[in-house]
Amino acid sequence: MTNKRRSQTITSIAMLLGILAFANRAEAAGYLLTEQPGNYQSGGCSPNTDVPDYSYPIRNGLAGLGWSNTFLTGANAWPQDFVDPGDYADQFDVTVFLGHGNTGRLYFSTPQNGLCSTGASSMQMGAGTGAKVSSAVFMACCFMEISHQDLLVNHQFEKQLMGFGGVSSLDAGMVNNYWDGTGSSSNVDSWLNNMEDKPGWFTGDNTTTVLSRGQSQDELNWNHWYCGLKRQNCVTGGPGGSYWYLDWHWNGCGGCDECPG
Repeated sequence: MTNKRRSQTITSIAMLLGILAFANRAEAAGYLLTEQPGNYQSGGCSPNTDVPDYSYPIRNGLAGLGWSNTFLTGANAWPQDFVDPGDYADQFDVTVFLGHGNTGRLYFSTPQNGLCSTGASSMQMGAGTGAKVSSAVFMACCFMEISHQDLLVNHQFEKQLMGFGGVSSLDAGMVNNYWDGTGSSSNVDSWLNNMEDKPGWFTGDNTTTVLSRGQSQDELNWNHWYCGLKRQNCVTGGPGGSYWYLDWHWNGCGGCDECPG
C-alpha cells in the first residue's frame, strides 16, 4: 500500500499559519441526497449484481443531527440526476451514491430515457448556477481511478469527494467506522483508513481516494485537515474552488477500465 498526495499548488510551512484563519466551524443541519440503485438484477441494466444497503450509517447519523434526507432507490435513482446542466444531485448539501461504477462512470439499475449510466465528463458537481453540494461520497468501484484524474479535477467541484480508485468491496461496518471517525478526525483520514481494508480475512485492500478543494490555499489546507461529516465541517455552504489536493491509499486498479497496471 502506498500513500500519496497530488496537488496543483506548492505547499509550505505557510500552510500551518494559514489554517489558523479558519476556526473550528460546525455548520447547521442541511439536506442529504442518497441515490442507491440497489436492485440491479431486476432493473434491466448491467451489471446485474444487487448492492445491499450499506449507506445507512451516514443517513442515520446525519438524521440524528437534524438533517433532512431524500432517499432514492431502484427506478427512482436516475443517471440524469448527476448530469449537468440541471443535475438534481447538486441541489443538496451532501450527496451519497452507492452502486456499481467504473473509471469515471456511475451505473444505475433501471434505464431512464435509454440511459443506464452517467460519466464524469457529463458532470459538473459543485459548479454552475445553483450549485449547492459541499461534500459527496461515491461508493462505487473505480470511479475515482487516479490515472484519469482529469475526470475528477475538471468535473468535481465539491469541497470534498470520497470514493474508490479500484474495484472495491465494503460493508456497513466499514461505513459506520468511517462515519464515526469523522467526529474526531478528518474525512480524509477516516475515509482513507476505514474504507481501505476489505471485509473478511485475506481479501485484500481497496484503493481509497479523496479529492479536496478550496477557494484559496489556506481554505484548501483547512478543508483538507478539518472537513468531517459527523463534526459538521464542510457539509453546507456550497462547493469548493480551484485549489485542490488528491489523496489516496494505492492498492491497485485491476479490473477498472483503462487501468495502467
